[in-house]
Amino acid sequence: MRLPILFLLLAACGGTGTLPLAAAPVSALADVHADQVITQGDVTYALGAQLAIARGDNVTTLVPVDCGTPRCPAHVWTSAAAIPALDGDGRWIVATRFDGTLWRIRLDGELEAIGTRFGITHEPFRAVASAGSTIAVLLDRALLVTDDGVHLTRYDLDGAHASLAVAEDRIALASPHAISVWNLTTSTRRTFAIDNARAAFLDADGKAPRLVAMSSRGIWIEHGSALEPLDIGTVAASAIAGAHLWLEVGKRLYVVTDTTPLDTTVASAGNEPIFGTPNGDVWIGDHGLRRYSLGASTGDPTWTAKIQPIFQRVCAHCHLPGGDADLDLSTSASWTLEHDEIVRRVLVTTTMPPAGTVLTEGDRATLSAWLKP
Repeated sequence: MRLPILFLLLAACGGTGTLPLAAAPVSALADVHADQVITQGDVTYALGAQLAIARGDNVTTLVPVDCGTPRCPAHVWTSAAAIPALDGDGRWIVATRFDGTLWRIRLDGELEAIGTRFGITHEPFRAVASAGSTIAVLLDRALLVTDDGVHLTRYDLDGAHASLAVAEDRIALASPHAISVWNLTTSTRRTFAIDNARAAFLDADGKAPRLVAMSSRGIWIEHGSALEPLDIGTVAASAIAGAHLWLEVGKRLYVVTDTTPLDTTVASAGNEPIFGTPNGDVWIGDHGLRRYSLGASTGDPTWTAKIQPIFQRVCAHCHLPGGDADLDLSTSASWTLEHDEIVRRVLVTTTMPPAGTVLTEGDRATLSAWLKP
């Protein structure tokens, strides 16, 4: 039986009816494009046609990737993970590439091909994932699993699989029509019939990881012995961040910690890739990455309470990151930076917003009170 899908359509600026859970920007990497983002401690690895390695807002290493072709494809990296170091010292950042190769990314940006460490010389690598001491590597027709980096178990697969996820002693494999969950402790398997879904685990390193199935048709989260659909509108992008599930719905970010999607008040340009971090933060961005945290200061609470609703209703269609106006005004910090120009255009010349966009006198009075304390 196919799992049912329940959709709760969201209004353009609405949500799920619950109070927002404000997130705040904590860092940004300008002009960085990434297919995969891995954060380890205070170091962020952004993997694209260039490798950008950063501490906080400071990119310490930026090197181009040699793709072995005249020009790298639009998406270079197909998966990435932090795994227990195969030499027994710390953890490694590793990633699979479009050409079926497996690489270690060093802190200085150097790449080391490590396929032979798994005894593979000719088979293509499709994905890598890790949690706790478990490392899993997906090939075209096989899965390799190790708990110590030395002893490998090979499982032959009946067909191709699109994605791989690992929790302590559990592995999820997504094929075109199902997700199969393997329990390595009990040697049992369960299958959930969902088409074209990506598998992941909430709190993969914790004591009670939960399977998440993500597709363009919906999101399902494991509860007990079943996968239950999440009530939310069409999801453009999703990412696991520790025990948090981040979702891009319309042009807003939502976060799920149990069953209810909560509006974070963070605006997006729509269809932006998002990447989770182990501590629950999220990176978002296509050309330039922005990091948001639920535990950080939310900035000016007056702006959030009074100005942001006007922004969402009147300004967001042009002034989100990557919007038509090429000017991001989605945060209180950006309004402070552009304060004088906003005063001139909105309050003095009244040339903003443009014709056809309604800004009431009440709205203008609210803006005036905030802009001219």
